[in-house]
Amino acid sequence: MAVPEKYKELGSFWEYYGGRKTAPYPTLFVGGNHEAINYLRELYFGGWAAPNIYFLGYSGVVQFGGIRIGGVSGIYKSFDYVKPHFELPPYSPSSIKSAYHVRASEIVKLSALEGGKLDVFVSHVGSLSCRRVGVSSSHSRLVSLTLSLARTGRAGLRSTVTWLICSGGRSIFERISRRTG
Repeated sequence: MAVPEKYKELGSFWEYYGGRKTAPYPTLFVGGNHEAINYLRELYFGGWAAPNIYFLGYSGVVQFGGIRIGGVSGIYKSFDYVKPHFELPPYSPSSIKSAYHVRASEIVKLSALEGGKLDVFVSHVGSLSCRRVGVSSSHSRLVSLTLSLARTGRAGLRSTVTWLICSGGRSIFERISRRTG
């Protein structure tokens, strides 16, 4: 984990992961910047992290109870945004940090969704001024915009927000306070 030494302590998730406890409700989550990345890497495309606890992957979408829920894991750092995921165990001091960073490729994957719309979007990344505005955009135009922003170094939160707005999702939930890229 990429945390200061004083926070490197075993919490309670091991009890869920090991099957000792079960979450009382179906639980979906995305990664941030302090999870055990070696375990989450095993579920790159998403999957059950523990009984009744589902990881959406680095970017993913699920249908649950008639609701289409999508999400993207990680935090934004401009210098890693356009890079591929290259980090593998054993992690170096720098790769353990970059492994938590959102990549443009994850946003492009989400923009390619058939039907394009989400009911709920979950992210660890704070948005700029994200409002549902009902804007529609063609898939190819959106991917082109995302890639263009990525190439010019103006990507990150702005392209995430653009995708969210263009997706027409009804609700957007974020885990952390509002920040800018």
